[in-house]
Amino acid sequence: MVLTILFAIRCVEVPMLGLPPLATSTLLSTILFLATPVIGIAGGLVTGTLEPGFLLLKGALSPDARAVMPFMIAANAGLVATFGLLARQNIWASVPVASACKCVLLMILLKYAAVLTARRARSFLVLEFLGSILGGSAGVFIYNTLPRRYNLS
Repeated sequence: MVLTILFAIRCVEVPMLGLPPLATSTLLSTILFLATPVIGIAGGLVTGTLEPGFLLLKGALSPDARAVMPFMIAANAGLVATFGLLARQNIWASVPVASACKCVLLMILLKYAAVLTARRARSFLVLEFLGSILGGSAGVFIYNTLPRRYNLS
């Protein structure tokens, strides 16, 4: 439980650093991809939903980001669940699969909600996919360097 809280706090702090969107997306994805094998799928889901939810409630987002945030919560949940289920088989292969799952889910939600123009939605999806791939690679690399007590059970 303590690790879940620590990962969630880190997710809340990252967007407040004022980094460019790709760097923020990459850092948040790194935390999600690291939290899921360390604290489990349930802890990863808590971490992935607290960050966007907290930022939405705090009002620290642009209007476009506010419109997309409920969909990001669902997409993060899809990313964590997919990665958590597939990582036991092959942790490296699960990164692109989970990233693609997140972006497909986000694409479907954005298409039917029509909260962004098509051009903005495409650029947002590319940014999220790149951030997920880069962050997933970094998260898995960091996870592989952790002591064995944090290995997938």
